[in-house]
Amino acid sequence: MSAPAWFAEKLGWKKATAKTAELCQKAFGLPYGPNLADLSGSSSTLIAGEAYRILGIPTSRRTDFDIGALEASRNEGDGEKLKRIPAAGTALEEGLRRDIEESLYSRVPGDGDASGRKRWYVTRSGDARQFAQYEHLARLQKLFEEESTLKTTVGRDYQVSTDVMVGVPSHWAGTQPYMLHAALSSKLTIRSDRVQNIRVEFGTLVRNRRGRLPHLVVVTAEPLPSRIISIARGTGEIDAIYHLLYDEIDEALHLLRGQSRHLTSQADGWEEMVAMKRLRPYRELAEVLVSG
Repeated sequence: MSAPAWFAEKLGWKKATAKTAELCQKAFGLPYGPNLADLSGSSSTLIAGEAYRILGIPTSRRTDFDIGALEASRNEGDGEKLKRIPAAGTALEEGLRRDIEESLYSRVPGDGDASGRKRWYVTRSGDARQFAQYEHLARLQKLFEEESTLKTTVGRDYQVSTDVMVGVPSHWAGTQPYMLHAALSSKLTIRSDRVQNIRVEFGTLVRNRRGRLPHLVVVTAEPLPSRIISIARGTGEIDAIYHLLYDEIDEALHLLRGQSRHLTSQADGWEEMVAMKRLRPYRELAEVLVSG
C-alpha cells in the first residue's frame, strides 16, 4: 500500500446526493460513494471506489470529511461549504507538513548547524520572501503596493505562498537564515479549470529567484487522470506530481481498463504521465528532497 497511514485514515464513504445516488447504488450497492471522488462523474467514482477496495476501506466507514468537495469549495467560494470545510483542509495540509518533516529527519537526522538553525525548516506559514533567494521580493511587493500604476501594468503581486515550504540553512550573506529548498502545492483533488494558479505561482518562483531553484512539486490524491493531466502536461513550472494513492490508482486503472471507452482513456492518460515521469509515488518525495 502506498497511501500514508495519516491520509488513509481520512478516507471513507460519503452520502450521495439525489442526483448521484443511482450511480453509487449501481456501483457499490448503497447510496454512498468514496469521499475522494466527484460523484457526479462515473469514472471518478469508479476509480476511487476500486482504489478504496484495494486499500481495504470498508463501505461501513462513513464520513462527513468530503475531500472531493474541499477543493471545489475553496475555488468556487461556495458559502455554506466554505464555512464547514476549512478545518478539514487545514488538517490535510498539516498532515502533509508533519509527514514530510518526519520523513526528512528520519533520513537525515540532526539538529542543524552551529548557529542553531534546524537542518530542515518545514512550514505552512509565511511566503517565499522569508527565504534567502527571494528576500528581495519584499521590496518589490512594497513598491507594488505603493504604486497603483505598477499594480495595473503588472497585474500580479509577489506574495507567493505554497501550502508547504521546506527550507535548508542558507550560507549566503543576508537577512534570511534559510534557502527555499522545496515548494509544495497540495491539491488533494483537482478541478482542471482552477489548478492553473499553480503555474502562475511556480512561474513567479522560477523567474524571480536569486540563487538555486527550489524543487517545485504538486501533491495530490485526485483519482481522475484527465484532471491531473491538466497540470502535468507542459514543462518548466513543476518538477513532478506526487500521488498519495499512486499504487492503488495504478492498480485500479489496470483492473478497470476496457470496461468503458472513458475508463480506457483514463488509463491511457495515467500511463502517459508515468512514462513521461511527470507522475510519481508520494513515498519517493522525501528521498528526492534529501538527495538534492
